[in-house]
Amino acid sequence: MKVFRKRSQNWHWFSSLPEFLPILSRLFSFSPHWQPIQGNLYRVIYRWESPLGVLYIKHHRLRWKESLLNWLGVKKEKAESEWRKLFWLREKDLPVAAPVGFGVKLQKGWTLESVFL
Repeated sequence: MKVFRKRSQNWHWFSSLPEFLPILSRLFSFSPHWQPIQGNLYRVIYRWESPLGVLYIKHHRLRWKESLLNWLGVKKEKAESEWRKLFWLREKDLPVAAPVGFGVKLQKGWTLESVFL
C-alpha cells in the first residue's frame, strides 16, 4: 500500500488516496458541520456529511503517558493503528468501513492529538 503524506501547520496527514489530502489538511475548517455521536475526555466520534459522502471522524487526545510511549517508539498513535487494522481487515474481505486517512498533531516531537477517518 502506497501512503501519501502532507503537512499543514503542526498536523501531519497520511492517506492511501492522494485526492483526500487537500480535504484532510483543511479538515478542521469543516468542524462546525461535524455532529458528535459519542465521546469522553480523550476520544470523540463525529459524523460529517461531506461533499464526498458521510464520513466518521475519530478524534483522540493523548494522555501524557501515551504521548511518551509514542515518542519512545514503543507504541503507535491510535489513529495510525486503527487505520492499518482496517486495511488488514479489508484484505481479509471482511465488511468494514473504508479507511480514508489519519492525522497526527506534533509539537516538539510529542504527539498531542490524532484523527482517524
